[in-house]
Amino acid sequence: MGTMRQPVALGCFLMAAIGAGIIGLAIVLVAWLSSGSTTVALDDARAYAVGSVEFVPARNLFVVRLTEIEYLALDDLDAANRANQGRRCRVQPLAAADPARAALVQQYASRMSPAAAGSTFVFRESCNNAVYDVAGVRLDTDGPNLDRHPVDIDEQGRLTVNIAKRVCTERSGAKLSQPRECAP
Repeated sequence: MGTMRQPVALGCFLMAAIGAGIIGLAIVLVAWLSSGSTTVALDDARAYAVGSVEFVPARNLFVVRLTEIEYLALDDLDAANRANQGRRCRVQPLAAADPARAALVQQYASRMSPAAAGSTFVFRESCNNAVYDVAGVRLDTDGPNLDRHPVDIDEQGRLTVNIAKRVCTERSGAKLSQPRECAP
């Protein structure tokens, strides 16, 4: 009689192991699918003050709130560094107390985009010394602007950024935002 129970116990153990394996696989699959999401939900849109610039380190982008209704998501890797796999200098905001900031704002005031009118905020990339205004428009010369990602507000009022899509433009003469092909 004791030998008859051994196959039953083995069968129960095997079924429990298969069930645990299926549950484990489901958990891994859900985690894997979630990690590939192309839309990132951030804070409540009202949490970003008008004129604010906040860095999202997990996605290497800056969230800029220009007006009550206009938000930008700017990539922190400019076109020159995206094209150069050996060097990855990222744009950084210049601190308000940095004397270079006031000098750059004064130097490039006439090249600021309308969206940056009145702003004293600038980004600078240190490898090539590229300078961009708060809207990501190139100031120091004609050339690629900072890439943008589409921004939206979801049903819960959270700011969302589509990180799978980039909108790429360049400054060319009087045209501040000429469309261009995005570099890989």
